[in-house]
Amino acid sequence: MARYKGYHKKATSNKMMRIVKRERILSFILGGATLEKVPVEEAEQLLQQFVSNPQDFEWKTRNLVRFEICEHAENKDYFDWKIKLIKETGWLRNMRTWQEGDFYYASWHDTRKLRIYRKWLYKANMRVLERVLKYMYSELFAAILFMDRGGLTKEQEIVIDTGFNYGDNAEQLKIWFKDILNLNAEVRITPDGHYLKFDYLQSRKLLELIEPIIKEIPSMHRKLCEARGILKTG
Repeated sequence: MARYKGYHKKATSNKMMRIVKRERILSFILGGATLEKVPVEEAEQLLQQFVSNPQDFEWKTRNLVRFEICEHAENKDYFDWKIKLIKETGWLRNMRTWQEGDFYYASWHDTRKLRIYRKWLYKANMRVLERVLKYMYSELFAAILFMDRGGLTKEQEIVIDTGFNYGDNAEQLKIWFKDILNLNAEVRITPDGHYLKFDYLQSRKLLELIEPIIKEIPSMHRKLCEARGILKTG
């Protein structure tokens, strides 16, 4: 029996469904973004002009959460694409963008959605996947994992770094790929971290599934085409 069942309800209006908005933001968080509590002193400075109720101010300074993305200048189109998808949800405010050297940054902070997502993602102060994977239902999540955390091994197999080195997070992600995309992967555990490895055939299938999404981003499409070219000649 499938643990992750996806989501197949069709939209009945031109409004973006909540499941779509949620998957976008969570996918970026599980890809290359950071999600952290804002230190109280910094939170006080950020919130002073927005909070009028003293009780609200104290609570919000203790619960303010920041979501931040970062991309190298050579992937500026990917950076812009991420911001576009986040803006389209209409859920996150207080956006700030800046550049440091060869890197572009964007951040958002709030005590609503981001605080809840952080609560879902942490259990006993450890980051876990079990409470968020049920909200991931499409190839978008897989595409972002490939772009942010994927690569080819010298054995010419796609490997995705899960970003974890503890727990059963890699196993949960393996189950998600099977249940939602019907792709088989092997969990590989090393001293450096936990990974998902796709064999030649599954790697080809994965690239085919995510290409329609990645085509929107030239720098990332080149990465996909390079991987496909290596797999063809392997």
